[in-house]
Amino acid sequence: MNTQIWRSTWVQALVCSAVFVTAACSTAADRGSAKDDSGTAITTAAGAQSATSDESAAARTFVQEFYAWYAPVANKGHREPAWYAVIDQRSRVLGDTLLRALRMDREEQSKAVGEIVGLDFDPFLAAQDPCTSYVAGESGESGRFYHVSVFGVCGGKRHSQPDVVAEVARRDSSWVFVDFSYPGANGGSLLGILRSTGSASPKK
Repeated sequence: MNTQIWRSTWVQALVCSAVFVTAACSTAADRGSAKDDSGTAITTAAGAQSATSDESAAARTFVQEFYAWYAPVANKGHREPAWYAVIDQRSRVLGDTLLRALRMDREEQSKAVGEIVGLDFDPFLAAQDPCTSYVAGESGESGRFYHVSVFGVCGGKRHSQPDVVAEVARRDSSWVFVDFSYPGANGGSLLGILRSTGSASPKK
């Protein structure tokens, strides 16, 4: 074989081999990068889901701690509605709009001697006669709010349906109640009822 032709063929073979190796390495690198990106995305999604789950659990704990304190208060004899104790002793657990509306309702009732002009039931229990205790159930996220179902326990038996659903939100490092909804026959929400009596401004 002609020496020049042989050298040319050998050089072409080397070039082709180099191109093949480069392409193979590039493909492997791309695959590795894709796997890394996929792993990062999965890790990020898992982290976000875990954070949401932690917040949901924290919201439920906040609600449970409140009802563990409030149920005994509600079951004591009172000359005034039991929920006044929340305004007087634990106003920090109420959002600004809800606290202002409840205070206004209380003021209106104090002026109407001998008659009820505002709330005629316990707004935190959705009842006139409280159960012995209350337990927080399912907690779900809705935007910047969390909704926690609350079940009354009467005669040692937990109600099959929630008595009230507490709507809570983060405020700094703690939580506050911003509203309560009532899944019973009448439905509605606490702020909705207070607005109808002129005690509440739009929720913030």
